[in-house]
Amino acid sequence: GIPAKELGKTIYFAVYAKLADGTYAYSKVSSYSVEKYAKTQLTSASTSAEMKALMVATLNYAAAAQVRFNYNADTLVNASLTEADQALNIPYSADMITVADKPEGAKLGDMVKTGNYKKFYPTVSFEGAFSINYYFQPTTAPVGDITMYVWTQAAYNAASSLSKNNASYAITMVKQANGEYQGTIEGIAAKSLNDAVYVSFCYSDGTTSYCSGVNGYSIGQYCKSQAAKTGTMAELAKATAVYGYYAKQRFG
Repeated sequence: GIPAKELGKTIYFAVYAKLADGTYAYSKVSSYSVEKYAKTQLTSASTSAEMKALMVATLNYAAAAQVRFNYNADTLVNASLTEADQALNIPYSADMITVADKPEGAKLGDMVKTGNYKKFYPTVSFEGAFSINYYFQPTTAPVGDITMYVWTQAAYNAASSLSKNNASYAITMVKQANGEYQGTIEGIAAKSLNDAVYVSFCYSDGTTSYCSGVNGYSIGQYCKSQAAKTGTMAELAKATAVYGYYAKQRFG
């Protein structure tokens, strides 16, 4: 759970155990960091080429996060990477990203759109673990909860017809002060940044049930849209896409 911008941060730790007589025994204090781990892997003759490429991508991603969030930006974790190290990564290109399928026809199953909305948009968080935040506000005022049904890429691919029963899980959305409802998909793995998640919002006005239809999105798509711009967010988006690409290569 270490944020990307803090991969160079040293973590100090000790191991302890409670003994039979009720006293405690402690190890000496040790220290480590993700940056140190990555550089150890890069200099080891036994590290695979895939792992070395991932380590370079990891440090570049962390450095871009440092710059974006102005965190120890004068000591970037990738500063010591050599030209040979950097050559282990291919540069970002838009074709690293695949766009999510648009659910249509029989695939929609029970999740056909029956209600309109004032607002619907996703945002992506890079501060900690990768997550997608969804914001939704229906035109019809809901009575009770709005439920966000979620299908992972694998669940979506496996379903011939989407329904509440074959959703991967459901999230009860939280109403915000501005009238929008928020639901968050957390803990998306680096190797899955290019995998889409599909969501549908369901609610009732007390008499009639409504559905928003189904939307597919991925962190990769967000990166693709941001990478086409300029500035620190564009550079972070490119570095994130490359990081996800090599994580996929390493872990499948």
